Amino acid sequence: MEDALKSIKEFIWDILGYLIPGITLVILFNFIISPEIITNDNFIFDWEEFKNYLILVIAYVLGYLIYSLSIFKLKIQNFVIEKINIPESNKLFKYINILIKSKHGDFWRENIENEAFYISAKDFLKANNYSEIDNMKYNNIRNILMSRNPEMDQKVYTFMFRSALFDHISTIFYLIVLMVILQLNIDYKFLKTDLIHKVFYVSTLVLIPLLGNCKRIFYSIAQRLPISNLK
Repeated sequence: MEDALKSIKEFIWDILGYLIPGITLVILFNFIISPEIITNDNFIFDWEEFKNYLILVIAYVLGYLIYSLSIFKLKIQNFVIEKINIPESNKLFKYINILIKSKHGDFWRENIENEAFYISAKDFLKANNYSEIDNMKYNNIRNILMSRNPEMDQKVYTFMFRSALFDHISTIFYLIVLMVILQLNIDYKFLKTDLIHKVFYVSTLVLIPLLGNCKRIFYSIAQRLPISNLK
């Protein structure tokens, strides 16, 4: 019974993880897309031909699209950061270099693997007769510790969910920024340009790095939890 409830919870988390970004995308597109290019004044599609519940299906599918774009965004971001090499000729440049490198997708792992609690976790597994610990990657060690402490699953999943949610919303804002840039460089107008919409477009530029920071914080917590709760 407990396993069944756990599976149901994970299923609900999975549904919400794709549904919320998809609904967010539909709502924001309804807010910014110019009425001239849509079927009616409310939505991109002619919803009179569909049942109302289909918006959930469409939002769920869009959630998968956002998830794929988030993965692509992370790969592009990591590639660009790896190519940046600012000479650390003074403290300011050194700080800027550290700040940029901290946005890399694997930055959290480099920090964790050099911390004392991770070394303690490896020693803990060695003491419990696990072999080849020094040759294992971080994810392998984390998975072993999670299997020994299944009570951590829900906490880890919660922080991973929050991290993914911030990441997906950030991806949506990136998409909107790209659409604004595209409209500025072509004659065709497909976005609304009232004052409130211009304020929103500028706001996305401010919110993107903030959302990225929140994503990294929650992701780091999710990665650290199994290592810092030995059992």
